[in-house]
Amino acid sequence: MIKHFMPVLFVAAAVAATPASVHAEEIDREAAAEQIEQRLQKTVERLNLTDEQKAEVEAILRDSAEKRQAVLESYGFKNGERPKLRVRQMRSMRGELNEISEGTTRQLSTVLSDAQMAEYEIIKEEQKAAMRERIQSR
Repeated sequence: MIKHFMPVLFVAAAVAATPASVHAEEIDREAAAEQIEQRLQKTVERLNLTDEQKAEVEAILRDSAEKRQAVLESYGFKNGERPKLRVRQMRSMRGELNEISEGTTRQLSTVLSDAQMAEYEIIKEEQKAAMRERIQSR
């Protein structure tokens, strides 16, 4: 019986990994990476960083973005999909994302001046507001 089932599994796996689906996934990842890169560059510009600060801040923000992306994907947010999460799952995800954000802020506070940190907080609030708008418009 298992011998008869194996070809079915092979065909199902081949169909699931068609070049079109793989290509769409690559495009989604590229779009997300491009969006992250644009946000990163805008943040770096607004903070008026020294060359030394720029390298450190970019590393911190890239690491933060990767961690956030990993959390979102672990809850099913990938390839443009928006899973239906239970309230408990949403709270858990929000908690994980908040921990990442707080860690990022702590790291940045060791690199940025007080004025730059104040501007960073403004940038964060603007990004939160933009995210809320996108969610509400769906």
